[in-house]
Amino acid sequence: MNENTIKRDLDTVMQEVNTLLGTLSSGTSPEGFQTAKNKLVELSGEIKSRTQHAIKATDQYVHQRPWQAIGFASAIGVLIGVLVARR
Repeated sequence: MNENTIKRDLDTVMQEVNTLLGTLSSGTSPEGFQTAKNKLVELSGEIKSRTQHAIKATDQYVHQRPWQAIGFASAIGVLIGVLVARR
């Protein structure tokens, strides 16, 4: 799984959420709420599955390239430190 795949997956989820919100705002019948609830349950399962896949991919990357991961984490730490110090 690469960065483009993750972005595409997140875009898909966001489009589905926007569609769901549009459905909710257009009608508030009990059937509409049940449909929305079912869709949210489905989406939450999909998000959980994609998140677990991303976690596994990250874990594999860190195990295959530990020094690159340490360098990346250090760079992020320095960046956060600089931003906090500027305040």
